[in-house]
Amino acid sequence: MVVSVSDLIFRNYLRNRIVNERVVFMFKITENCLEKKNFTEYFSSEAKKGTEEFNQLIKKFESEPQYIFRMRDHDQEVYYIGYSDDCTRKSGFDPLDMYGEYYGCIDIQYLNANGEYERL
Repeated sequence: MVVSVSDLIFRNYLRNRIVNERVVFMFKITENCLEKKNFTEYFSSEAKKGTEEFNQLIKKFESEPQYIFRMRDHDQEVYYIGYSDDCTRKSGFDPLDMYGEYYGCIDIQYLNANGEYERL
């Protein structure tokens, strides 16, 4: 099911996951467009990889709605594609901040209900 980014802001606010009284967001990178490789690597704003908390967050992440994003460089070349559990301004930048900037990405866009990518 694809819905617009703007329609999801309120719903996302209501469904943010709280773990030990802190909000935890998650995303996964599924495609390296430069190397034309598909893979799945999960990231969390708080939980450490390899912990039981991280594994539980993956299960929860996979059972809830996900939002397709892509990260681009200054030439607008797409570097990475992935999925996030939030597409709002608050945490929708997590993939860019935690992963994309390290590889030279400066832009993140989410797929909207019209099938077009939209900048945060």
